[in-house]
Amino acid sequence: MLTADPGDPDGILAGIRAGRTAVSAGPDGPLLLRHGEDFLILDGDGLVLWGPGHRTVVRGDRVRLPARPGPHRLETERNEVMALCT
Repeated sequence: MLTADPGDPDGILAGIRAGRTAVSAGPDGPLLLRHGEDFLILDGDGLVLWGPGHRTVVRGDRVRLPARPGPHRLETERNEVMALCT
């Protein structure tokens, strides 16, 4: 398990390289997380889940979808990135 100061650039980069990263547009923004074989999406109703070779419209505020490899993001209909995960 990576234990580093959250403000440490080296720790942040190590987390990204290890594939344990989730970023939201803000503290109250939607959240996209990997959990085992699934994506967990919170407060993402109406957003689009984008990933390599596919996209899915999110229906609901608490959604579980099968995870696929690679980085993914949640976007608005205007292509604004609201959350992402690796």
